[in-house]
Amino acid sequence: MNPKKDRHGGPGRHSDNKPGESRVKDWCDEDGARRLREKINAYWAERGYEVDVDLVEAGFVPAMRSARTDVRSNMVNGMPRRRALGEGGSSRPTYRPRGEATA
Repeated sequence: MNPKKDRHGGPGRHSDNKPGESRVKDWCDEDGARRLREKINAYWAERGYEVDVDLVEAGFVPAMRSARTDVRSNMVNGMPRRRALGEGGSSRPTYRPRGEATA
C-alpha cells in the first residue's frame, strides 16, 4: 500500500504536514477556529450560499486544559439557510427542513 494514500485510495489525511509538526489539527484554538471559519465560508460560497460563521471565545476549559474558541453558524443541521444575494436560477432560495416547509 502506498504510504501517502489512506486505505480508501485517497490522499492521506496528514500528508501535508512538515517533519516535526503535529499530525493532529487543532480546530479549537483561535488560529484553528479561524481556519475552519474560512473553510466553511469558502465551501458554501462556491455553492452559492451565504453562511454566517462567528468565533466565540470560551476561555479556559479545565477538561481540555486549554483555552477554547467555538465556531458557531446560522446553519440548520449543517445546511445553509439562504442563497447568496444575486444568485439567480434557484427554485429554492432558502433551505428549510421538511418539517418547517409544510408548517
